Amino acid sequence: MPSPGGYAFVLNPTIVAQRTCKFFRVLIDDGSSINILYRDTMTKLGLKAEDLEPTRTIFHGIIPGLSSSPIGRVRLDVLFGDSGHFRPKPIWFEMKMPGPKGLITIVGDYRKSLECA
Repeated sequence: MPSPGGYAFVLNPTIVAQRTCKFFRVLIDDGSSINILYRDTMTKLGLKAEDLEPTRTIFHGIIPGLSSSPIGRVRLDVLFGDSGHFRPKPIWFEMKMPGPKGLITIVGDYRKSLECA
């Protein structure tokens, strides 16, 4: 790689919460300081609104021309690797943010990207 650490890559991390879920094809961009967790993922992890902490984070450039604040944040343990070779890392996730017409939603095929135990 011409610039190590300068490229995004895709991993299959496991997030440990009330329920443990393995995610597939998660885009990791080490240059970004935004970790977004969507409300439906929060529900699948067994988390509730009461588990969120207030946040003072403001996102710029996600909604063209506007700034946006997330509805809260939560710290979750994320495992990278497999049972024989892994690294745990606690990560703060900002929860889905409100936009000018309500909460911003990105639709995907979650059945193919998530397994929960």
